[in-house]
Amino acid sequence: LADWNWPNARFDCLLEIYQGCRGSYEAWRLPPKEKRGPTQTDEPGHFAQDALAKGNVYGFVSFSDHRSTHNSWAAVWAAEPTRAALFDGMLARRTYAASDEIIVKAAAAGHMPGEQFTARAAEPPEITATVEAPDVILRIDVVKDGKYVLTQSPGARTASLRFRDNEARPGRTYYYIRVFQRDPENPDGDPEVAWTSPFYVTYE
Repeated sequence: LADWNWPNARFDCLLEIYQGCRGSYEAWRLPPKEKRGPTQTDEPGHFAQDALAKGNVYGFVSFSDHRSTHNSWAAVWAAEPTRAALFDGMLARRTYAASDEIIVKAAAAGHMPGEQFTARAAEPPEITATVEAPDVILRIDVVKDGKYVLTQSPGARTASLRFRDNEARPGRTYYYIRVFQRDPENPDGDPEVAWTSPFYVTYE
């Protein structure tokens, strides 16, 4: 079980929020249709949102294994298609996780997912995203400190999002974007999901 009782080191920068063979690790006991697959543990305190609540700073990725090839994806925003640029992107947490070939482009006032930055609470950054998916996008959420603060239902294979937190307060806050896509192989089953790495904002 994952234990978040100490700060993560710089090289411990990525967190596997979904694993193609074993399921979802976003949060404890998410409702049906708000996660993909089962979860290996039913104990609270061992999930991605628990890590962030403890003050850890991670980017999100997902992986397949030998029993679930091509069922999950770790995406990296890199300056160029080189080994060095990919490592730079991972160390900077410029990543997102997906269970299908969902393309997400996101920013917060020029900052990439995974970045830590400061902003004035009176002038919160605008979070923007565009999504392209292989099947219908059922929902797009903005998650703030473990709670939904915006939900859209595009009903199409492309979508865009704009969000500004009008309730920002001084202190540390994180936001991430989550996408639910209909599973083309099982339309009535669990959705395909994508999660951007969080934006870590310290409001002044």
